[in-house]
Amino acid sequence: MTPYRIQEGDLLLPEGTSDQSIAVFGLTLGQALPGQPPEFSFVISRQPLPTGMTIHTYTDQQLRNFPQILNGFQIIERTAVPMGSQVAALVELTWQSERGPMYQRQAILVCGPLEGRPAVALALTGTTREGLQDKYRDTFFQMLYGFKL
Repeated sequence: MTPYRIQEGDLLLPEGTSDQSIAVFGLTLGQALPGQPPEFSFVISRQPLPTGMTIHTYTDQQLRNFPQILNGFQIIERTAVPMGSQVAALVELTWQSERGPMYQRQAILVCGPLEGRPAVALALTGTTREGLQDKYRDTFFQMLYGFKL
């Protein structure tokens, strides 16, 4: 069994278990309206990084898959940003949901391999329906650069 820690506590995982959890943080920068979703969300998701894949080939694969699952998918900008001792892929994109346009900025980086666990691709994603205005860009980068491996 392998010890595993989450904010709320610790647990033991059977060998061979992979962490594919998602952490979702909702943020309202203005006045919150009852029953309304937050105006900005920041999501951290993780998936095992396939053997032999780099962060760039993984990002390419993800971007090829998005048009099949996201209506009206478009890449606005793709670049790279320094994250500690590595470089993260940074993608700004938009797509159409049932409720209207969605705007996202996503940083993808590699974590691991650590303590016998395989490497994982971490995606840190900021999402809003209001466009990537300065207040959302600033919030995204504050949260992104506040993240430490």
